[in-house]
Amino acid sequence: MKVVIDASATLAWCYADERTHESSSLLEYVSMNGAVVPQIWPLEVANALLVGEIRNRITIEGIAGLLDQFGKLPIEIDSSTTNSAWKEILSIARQQHLTTYDACYVELANRLKLPLASNDKEMIGAAMKLGIEIIKF
Repeated sequence: MKVVIDASATLAWCYADERTHESSSLLEYVSMNGAVVPQIWPLEVANALLVGEIRNRITIEGIAGLLDQFGKLPIEIDSSTTNSAWKEILSIARQQHLTTYDACYVELANRLKLPLASNDKEMIGAAMKLGIEIIKF
């Protein structure tokens, strides 16, 4: 079964001080089973890596290597995120007190009936209220 991963789950693979046994297991799981992400995911991950570069946590070469690795993972970018933005995502954001950025991950997991992997406490809480399975790491 695929899983919905957010940027926090992805970034836990990028930095040694954030990597855990659980996050490494999630990476292995995604490698074998695949993941689905909303259209915003590449932008969030790229921005976080850029911030890491500015803060000297990662080099340009390190970023290039990670992006190459991510490109080889069976991660599907959901093409329906934009179609859901005006109604479902906005509704979830409003009801669960989330940003629309976070709500798009929750909406995707809810719509596809897939587990959500995140380190974001508010997103996890909202997903649990909606009965979405959570993968903790």
